[in-house]
Amino acid sequence: MRSLLRVCGRWFLPAAMTAAAMAAPALAEGDQPANGVFADDDTLPGSYRLHTETDIGGGLWGLGPNRGPAKRASFKADVHDDVAAFDVRHPCTMCHTDEAKDLHVARIGTGCRQCHVSLPIVGMHHDDSPMNPMRRHASVCAACHEGATPSFAGYVVHEPSAISAEAREQFPLLFYAVWFMIFLAGGVLALFIPFTVLWLAREYGGKLRTRGHGRADATVRLKRFTPAMRLWHLALIAAFMLLTVTGLAWMYIETPWGRMLASWFGGPRLTVEVHRITGIVMLAGFAAHIVYALTKVDWRNLPRSLVSPDMLVMTPRDIGNVFRHLGWIFGLCKAPGFDRWTWWGKFDYWAVWWGITVLGVTGLLIYNPVLTSDYMPGWLLNVMTWIHRIEAFLAFTHVFTIHFLVEHFRPGRLPFSAAMFDGTVPLDIARSEHPAWIERLEREGRLAGLMTSEPPVILRILYFGVGYAIMILAVALMAFAFANIMAVSLF
Repeated sequence: MRSLLRVCGRWFLPAAMTAAAMAAPALAEGDQPANGVFADDDTLPGSYRLHTETDIGGGLWGLGPNRGPAKRASFKADVHDDVAAFDVRHPCTMCHTDEAKDLHVARIGTGCRQCHVSLPIVGMHHDDSPMNPMRRHASVCAACHEGATPSFAGYVVHEPSAISAEAREQFPLLFYAVWFMIFLAGGVLALFIPFTVLWLAREYGGKLRTRGHGRADATVRLKRFTPAMRLWHLALIAAFMLLTVTGLAWMYIETPWGRMLASWFGGPRLTVEVHRITGIVMLAGFAAHIVYALTKVDWRNLPRSLVSPDMLVMTPRDIGNVFRHLGWIFGLCKAPGFDRWTWWGKFDYWAVWWGITVLGVTGLLIYNPVLTSDYMPGWLLNVMTWIHRIEAFLAFTHVFTIHFLVEHFRPGRLPFSAAMFDGTVPLDIARSEHPAWIERLEREGRLAGLMTSEPPVILRILYFGVGYAIMILAVALMAFAFANIMAVSLF
């Protein structure tokens, strides 16, 4: 227990300087131990790999960063001694253009000389270089990241373009992880966006008049969502929108649009802190929801109780309804009749579990990178950051397009569905879309007890105003994010 508290304390509080992070001891001239680092007058190896000096690279079946043969200049006492055009007054990025795209330079504004501190610039593999992998963590990283270890120094600052052939050669795990996430996100959106468009076209085309086609009688309503469900959903909306705004502000901090978003929270640093705190709150809420969900399980009747109509567990019938729904869209069969939950409602519910798990795990790992690198190679932080980015893009794109269209812009729901605000739906809509549920309620004698009337006008106006404000902000965020994607230092 004491060890657990110590780890938690280090995670959320500034890390203390560890023995491994202490500066390398001063050694007399010519007294350096053999460490695999070669001086100017030594014979260069035929293939010198950066991460062989310390136990921070390679690993994971050779998928870690691999810089390949070292440049001869990296062993010099002055890497610019034979560069005729070199002028110390010129910015480094005048020649090193690719290095200007990393997060330290582009988003934090770190200058090259804050890491490459010597003058003249000593090659990173030279014995006296502060950037030498043997002492980089103490001589350079610890200046900003207190407690930095050799593993932490394995983080790849000048990261290759994650989707490039260069990354496949130099950093295979990053390359394959990013492409996996791109195919995952792209596949989900490529499948569901056309499906949703065809679905709306089918309903608006009026080929099935009984599917919510005209104006439903909104005065006779049915209680569908419990107060607890509505509370979870409203809390999720608030946390998700705050995370989206702060996350995009930091991701696009190089652009005027990103800086404008960050100004809402007092600048970049406070924006990042708000993002982190909101993420922790969401994870805490997710943990509480899991406990809540477990209390709803009838443990005495397992496993049958898990597949009851009131549970959100996907069943073979839901899979069949997906294909029946697709057949109905193309006019091949009748529309499926659902019980309390539709297949897409269950899909959205479990998609939240997936998203919070992926974003939560990766977010925690990059929350305190110094502590994280005590338990895994620092270069895995590069991979976790990319997974976090792409999963976040998938989450807000799915919610801001597919979820909004399905829940608010189908016939019978326009101009806005306030079901998650007031917990009710028109009885006509319920009979049309959830006939099995209505039949079950009538058979069990519970339908009359769930009937209710419309909420007061003032509440309906409030729901409409809040709902549309959220949707307008969401669509604006998504539009600006995709319009400015090439303006940020990602690829």
